[in-house]
Amino acid sequence: MAIYTVIECDSCSNTLDSVGATPKYLMIKKAREKGWSVGKQIRCSDCKKHKKEDGKDAQEK
Repeated sequence: MAIYTVIECDSCSNTLDSVGATPKYLMIKKAREKGWSVGKQIRCSDCKKHKKEDGKDAQEK
């Protein structure tokens, strides 16, 4: 039986996983290297892009 460490996007449930018991700080580092936003909410790179685009559209209107 394998152990997986998983981070899940709060918006779309996309996951970033690692085999083994990876410490939290290393998973956060890995996620940020792949373009994820980790803070109060965890967002994958796709949701992060969509949120920025939505914010620009709202500011222009």
